Amino acid sequence: MANRKTTVCKVCGAEVAKSAKVCPNCGAKLKKSKLGIIIAIIVILALFSALKGGDSKTESTDTASSENKAVAEATEDTEKTEAAESADAETDYDFRQMMDDYEAWMDTYIEFMEKYSNASETDAAAMMQDYTDMLQQETEWAEKMDSIDEDSVSASDWAYYNEVMARVNEKMINLAAQSQ
Repeated sequence: MANRKTTVCKVCGAEVAKSAKVCPNCGAKLKKSKLGIIIAIIVILALFSALKGGDSKTESTDTASSENKAVAEATEDTEKTEAAESADAETDYDFRQMMDDYEAWMDTYIEFMEKYSNASETDAAAMMQDYTDMLQQETEWAEKMDSIDEDSVSASDWAYYNEVMARVNEKMINLAAQSQ
């Protein structure tokens, strides 16, 4: 079984260093994990969208936004419950917990970005250290996601990953829409 620094060649099954570009046993090109890169791109795009938004918001927009947020949270809770109930027995508990932790962190990040985008210039400047901490945490999450051995992830784990990422992406899209 491959450890964290190695992976298995999909062609010949040999254990290969993750840093290798080709299998030393059979010469096949090795596919690199793009999970961490995808997550980083999503977060960066959402960040730019949130920071690009204007400060001119009307009271009706804020009220509608609050109502939409309440509906989205209720829907999200229902979806999480349904996803947990429908989880296949083959879903790895540690993988599932990591994805739940990631979603919880993204919720914290989104709340921070909402506060940041609504903050005065003085408050926004004061929040820069917190923002720097958030970027460091995002980097750590990207590394954690990138370290997943994709060959060991079951179909039900992938399905759960897709469910979580769909919810996270929807939240990020809503954040970007609110900021404009």
